[in-house]
Amino acid sequence: TTGSFATSISPGPVAETSQTVTFQVTNNNNALFTVQPAISSNGTLTFTPGNSGGTATITVIAIDNGGTAYGGMNTSTPQTFTITVITPIEAWRQTYFGSPANSGSGADDFDFDRDGLVNLLEYGLVLSPTGFSSAPSATVATYPEGKRLRMFLSRDPGRYDVTLEVQAGDDLVGWTTIATSALGAPFSGPGYVVGDSASPGVKTVEIRDVVNIANAPRRFLRVKVTR
Repeated sequence: TTGSFATSISPGPVAETSQTVTFQVTNNNNALFTVQPAISSNGTLTFTPGNSGGTATITVIAIDNGGTAYGGMNTSTPQTFTITVITPIEAWRQTYFGSPANSGSGADDFDFDRDGLVNLLEYGLVLSPTGFSSAPSATVATYPEGKRLRMFLSRDPGRYDVTLEVQAGDDLVGWTTIATSALGAPFSGPGYVVGDSASPGVKTVEIRDVVNIANAPRRFLRVKVTR
């Protein structure tokens, strides 16, 4: 919401001051918004972006309710402006690397701080890309079902442009996904334990293996971030 986006609103000359003005607003990229751009009679611009980035050209025409009075000149010349919506990861890159582009120091597969974790992993796991971070690690815990590997990791529902998967396996070749978070939604799957929700803010989530250690000579957990 942007107040006073349209200013000096007038229906015309003095003889038309009793008339009211509304705004006809259209754009060339409706898919960019969940609530389309609109301008109220007091000049306030409102819109709600969707879960994608892009640019829309907005066309605005002011219309008064004068009908045929005073020559019937009721509409203004169309005016245009653009709205650019950036994705959460683009905003994150802008903050840390000075550009929203997936290139250079901000590229998904670049490890700026040389801690062994590329930018995309650090973004998805809510870690710092400019200071040393440690990846989530698997530990052993006892559950009613027996001893199993578990992993704690961080998730931000606002980072809806990545998918997080926790995977388990008997070796480092074959992996099975046991919990998934996509489009900002809470983790789900047989391995999810506790800690997640759809409410705003960073969550610390516990994921556990689905196999008891006693039933497997070797077990591994890993987390995968994609977009």
